[in-house]
Amino acid sequence: MDLPVTWAAPLPDFGSAAVRHRIRIGDSVFRLEISAIQRDVPREPDTHLVHLGVFRGDQPLTAADL
Repeated sequence: MDLPVTWAAPLPDFGSAAVRHRIRIGDSVFRLEISAIQRDVPREPDTHLVHLGVFRGDQPLTAADL
């Protein structure tokens, strides 16, 4: 059964990703994107944050998709 996908928050903007790399696994090509380091994260003292995105084409994937 396919469940509707809902997000707790919007996906981060990877328009200016710090790292962008393509990998091929079998016949599939994936794009990995890592955001720049965010410092002074609201409500998270002493935290540095990065976002990691994995895409197949324009479709963002979750860990369960991999």
